[in-house]
Amino acid sequence: RGTAQASYSAGGRMCSITYMDSTMSINVSHFKKLENLYAQAEIDPAGDDSLFHSRVWCLMKRYKMLRSSMTGKLQSENFGLHAALPRKAFELLNRKFHVSFECFASPFNCYFSQFCSAFPDIDCYFGSRGSFFDFKPKSGSFQANPPFSEEVMLAMANHMIGLLDDTQDALMFVVFIPDWQKPTYPRYPPSCGNHLLPTQRYGAAKERHEL
Repeated sequence: RGTAQASYSAGGRMCSITYMDSTMSINVSHFKKLENLYAQAEIDPAGDDSLFHSRVWCLMKRYKMLRSSMTGKLQSENFGLHAALPRKAFELLNRKFHVSFECFASPFNCYFSQFCSAFPDIDCYFGSRGSFFDFKPKSGSFQANPPFSEEVMLAMANHMIGLLDDTQDALMFVVFIPDWQKPTYPRYPPSCGNHLLPTQRYGAAKERHEL
């Protein structure tokens, strides 16, 4: 079966992880982020480096295959990976709404150390709590920036409505979706109406944040 081995480039900017005859490369800063997430997840208290490297290799391989399979679909306006939010947006969400959990993220692009993701079997080693559609919080504030697929966004909205209807506690989702000009589905399911908050603006005039 073997184990994965990690090595650094001469400049120290890239890390290469090799398993058998396959090598995956990653920016050192991203590798360090994965290292921190792995430690915080506390799944491997013994700190086995070879096991960590093997899991990073599997993680990279999985997401590389995902992106390869989506190459053609990404050309369509109605399908795409979610766009990353700027750091200031996350800081605002945390400061104003106490958000510290992402409903749609990955170990590579997460801002918070707690998140839901597409591949819990491998992402769990880096902090994932599983699929958002299996996630059932009763209270708290959560950020949701789903993949730009109308089917996924509609399923997300319906799941959120069910969660909001099933709790008596304070539960909130801050959702980011694209402003498509010709969506196939309505922007929100009809049942969303009772759960939407009025638009609010935060920040200085030059850096206005609208939620």
